[in-house]
Amino acid sequence: MKGQLVFEFIIAGLIFFMILLYTINYLNFNVSDYRSKFYQSRMQSKAVQVSEILMAGRSNLSLADESGFNKTKVSFFNSTYCGFSKYKKLAEDFYMYENLNYISVPNNIRIELTLPSSGETILDCGPANIPRTINATKAEIGRVGIYEGQAAKLSIIVW
Repeated sequence: MKGQLVFEFIIAGLIFFMILLYTINYLNFNVSDYRSKFYQSRMQSKAVQVSEILMAGRSNLSLADESGFNKTKVSFFNSTYCGFSKYKKLAEDFYMYENLNYISVPNNIRIELTLPSSGETILDCGPANIPRTINATKAEIGRVGIYEGQAAKLSIIVW
């Protein structure tokens, strides 16, 4: 009887390894899916956070008062945060940095305030090269308000 294999033992071993392989594959697929959904949700909540800061009127970063967009606040924001050299300050003040293991990487943000009736852009902050690929994770939110008697649209894009 030495050196003989039991047929039931071989079948049980094969079934065990098939279940183990299936479980590892299932977990690998679902964890990456949950991770991408979590990242998209985090980007969306960051965009909502920034829009709430800009629209609330309670912060020195806000663009609006109770009645609508304030022209002096918009011009102050434009002079303080908009421009190529001032983008780092914009990312720092809105806490757009993501802390990884060894470095701190900023998430990108773009803020636009436009008048839809005339197509005029009043405020234009952040990089203009928004990724257009399918796999790019980005979140966009739009808010509407009154700017000097006209309807204005505030767009915030985070990626």
